[in-house]
Amino acid sequence: MNRIRRVFAKCLVLLIILLLFYVMPNMFNISGLYDYNANQNEEIISDDFIFVREANPFIEFYFIPAFIDKYTQVFCKSINYDMPKFMFVLNGFYGGNDELEFAVSIKDIKIYDNSGNHIQTIDSLNTFLWWKPISDSDFSFDDWNNDGFLDISLFRIPGGSMGNRPTYYWLWDSQSQQFIENRELYALSENSFVSLDDYKIKASTKKDHSTLVDAYFKFENGKLIFLYEHRKSLIE
Repeated sequence: MNRIRRVFAKCLVLLIILLLFYVMPNMFNISGLYDYNANQNEEIISDDFIFVREANPFIEFYFIPAFIDKYTQVFCKSINYDMPKFMFVLNGFYGGNDELEFAVSIKDIKIYDNSGNHIQTIDSLNTFLWWKPISDSDFSFDDWNNDGFLDISLFRIPGGSMGNRPTYYWLWDSQSQQFIENRELYALSENSFVSLDDYKIKASTKKDHSTLVDAYFKFENGKLIFLYEHRKSLIE
């Protein structure tokens, strides 16, 4: 009887090991999810799709997608009445899982003139957007320094309780004919919602649950200058 019990116990242990290392991972696709933390690319081909697995571009945001695919979106815009349209090509990745349908990470922006000549590449970007396509409020054209030329900005990541909206900004430089990153506006956006208000830059911040502070700025000689601020109670 004891021998039968020992044999039964061994069989039970083998069954548990089989469940843990083979059946369960396949049921929940655990190996498929964590493959994306690898550093190498791997081409995956099936009857229904062909795509390239990349090292996870969302790892900074603790998002592990069940699939990753390349993503490109194009905007065309003239930044001044006397200039032809530029083409802005946003390149990156999108991915998704069962909890979130998809997210978009833009890695670079390539800019071309209306003849297709390459003007500039803006790289080393890392966005985390919860939707696609990217709207004209996420990649937008505004004249932040009132020089008559439209500048560009790209929403980076969702903000928090302060009402902030972290965003990349690039101002057009007529001398170099390039868009130059502006770290002052980016720093403002890390703690505020930045917008234009009557040719001034407004940075709105929720200091606590009861106070909203609107700080106003403008550019002078290429520098962001503080003008004044308004405080408003959020409690009626």
